[in-house]
Amino acid sequence: MDAPWYAGLAGVAIGALSSIATLTIQNIFQNRREGKRLIVETAYKDYELRVKEKGVFNAFPFPVVLAYHEKTIELIQKGQLNQDAVEKIYRAMNEMNAALERASNKADTSLSSLK
Repeated sequence: MDAPWYAGLAGVAIGALSSIATLTIQNIFQNRREGKRLIVETAYKDYELRVKEKGVFNAFPFPVVLAYHEKTIELIQKGQLNQDAVEKIYRAMNEMNAALERASNKADTSLSSLK
């Protein structure tokens, strides 16, 4: 016996839907990766301009600059970037910078005690 026509149609529909789902998922993850890459490139260029070209050696460390750019872009996408948000980001940057300095000092102390 031959299979009914609707069995073939169901197979074609399932195949098409799975292809569409696969492409959609790939597109979502590719866009996320591309967005992260652009944020890192922007943060690095910002860091380079602050440190190398302007000679500002007391600039925030790169992880702090990266976190700043990530949070700023997140707020822009949500439409929530305003003066209060910028002040919160700046306070968070200062706190992160202080935490990095404490960790660095702790590591330096540990290393000097080993000598």
